[in-house]
Amino acid sequence: MNYIYVYIGSVPEYVKYSINSIFSIDKEAKVYFCTDQDIVFKGCSMVDLREFETDEIRYIKHNNFYKNTNYEKNPLWINSLLRIFYLDKITEIYGLESFVHFDTDILIYQPYGKIKHLFKKDKINITQHTDSQLIFGYCFVENLQKYKVLVGEVFEIVKNIEDYMKINFGNPLNEMDILGQVYNSNKNFFNLLPILPYGQEGYVFDPASYGQYFGGSHQQPRKLFSHRLKEQHHIVGREIMAKRIKPVFKKNNPEVIHEAQSCKIINLHIHSKELYKYLPPSYKEYV
Repeated sequence: MNYIYVYIGSVPEYVKYSINSIFSIDKEAKVYFCTDQDIVFKGCSMVDLREFETDEIRYIKHNNFYKNTNYEKNPLWINSLLRIFYLDKITEIYGLESFVHFDTDILIYQPYGKIKHLFKKDKINITQHTDSQLIFGYCFVENLQKYKVLVGEVFEIVKNIEDYMKINFGNPLNEMDILGQVYNSNKNFFNLLPILPYGQEGYVFDPASYGQYFGGSHQQPRKLFSHRLKEQHHIVGREIMAKRIKPVFKKNNPEVIHEAQSCKIINLHIHSKELYKYLPPSYKEYV
């Protein structure tokens, strides 16, 4: 399976843990690391983002609608939006028929081959974060034509962002909000991946909450005796706070317990960036 990272700006060291988790877990993996920096990761196909600008990308860079908002000082927000458009161009140029994409602070614990039955070929498979947000905790795309339609829908919102900000009480929309707007307009466009252990899948994906529960956030990494971080507005966080589910991390594998039954967590979104604390049992260094 093709795994694609997109990172704009100085690349942090923790990225290597994420890449190594892929090579350790999925022996059929091919990793594309897309960056605007002059770096090389062993075993990865390095893609220079400076060669892939499109009219849409130039429009977003020129019309930075995060200017004069609380998102302006952190380049994460504009860069997270731009990667939606970079993914479209990269898959087109490289002729990729399918791909997995997630944020760079993700660790995986299951290979694509074990979880492919959870995906729908004719939809964008993605994790839901809150009632109004979709997030790249894990995303799988096989229908690239549908992904192009998604890119077009996102760009339409970007071009009319002021109207959407009015709906959002004048607050800026990040890429999670924008993907959520597309979802609310056409729910059949996406396949929301299982994030709660209430079905028969035996697996769940982590949008963000399981990783935050274990490790805290970047601003508040969890210390040995600190309280676990739970967010009421997160779909998973609500269930943890209600004590209907309990995440556990044992023998370097994440699981979530529901009614004395254990369900495997496929990935962890480690917002604390301390990925080294949660490496899978078969972890090896490749890059």
